[in-house]
Amino acid sequence: MKDKYNDDEFNDKDFDEEEDDQLIGGDKEDTIDGEAEEVETEDDQQQVHEKPKKKQRKTREPEYEEENDEDYYERIHAEFQDSQFYVANDADYIKWAKEVPGIGDCIVEPAVEGPGTVGLILVDSNGQPASSTLVTAVYNHIVSPNDRSKRLLPTGSSKLIVKSATVKTVDFACTGLVLDGVGLDDVISTFKTEMMAVYSAAKETNILRYNSARTVLSTITGVSDFIDFTMDGKRENIHLSSSEYADTGNVTFTLEGAET
Repeated sequence: MKDKYNDDEFNDKDFDEEEDDQLIGGDKEDTIDGEAEEVETEDDQQQVHEKPKKKQRKTREPEYEEENDEDYYERIHAEFQDSQFYVANDADYIKWAKEVPGIGDCIVEPAVEGPGTVGLILVDSNGQPASSTLVTAVYNHIVSPNDRSKRLLPTGSSKLIVKSATVKTVDFACTGLVLDGVGLDDVISTFKTEMMAVYSAAKETNILRYNSARTVLSTITGVSDFIDFTMDGKRENIHLSSSEYADTGNVTFTLEGAET
């Protein structure tokens, strides 16, 4: 009896050891309660620690209405206007005055009534004193009293005084004039026209120079020669006041051999 029990214990022991071997060192896929147990690998562990990547959202660019031609030109014009910088020197005032149709020339008098004041003396395109209509038009163009956004007059200038010029007429005479292929009337007409530029230049120094007027006559096409040339009966410069503007008076040109 004793040996039998010993054999049974041995057999049970052997069975238990065999069962333990199957659970510990058996096949890779063992079963527990009828379900397959997955074996965790290093790759699986790495995936556990890695955070899932977030998908990047694509941002939509804002949509803008396409600029039409009219808006484009208005924008460019506004930028151009903003880019203009005026220091308000004499050249600026002359430029602004001549932007008014009918103005021939402008004389600038700085500080005419003290600091911050500017005077403009105007002549029309015919070399005559500007009319009251032109005077008003020039003032409104520069000061723009009804729309300060269009004002050209600098803020530092407190007052602008615009008036017509006082014209000083100058008589011209020439004797012994020799012409080639041109008539006397044509020469006189050309002389009057060319002298307008001389009058404008004279206001820079307030001097109408004799040699400048003489040169105008001698360079007219068809004028070959002449004996004598005078301004107001003299061969000298004429001084002008600050408000005077020279203008052509009588022009007496006589041909060679026609003197009496």
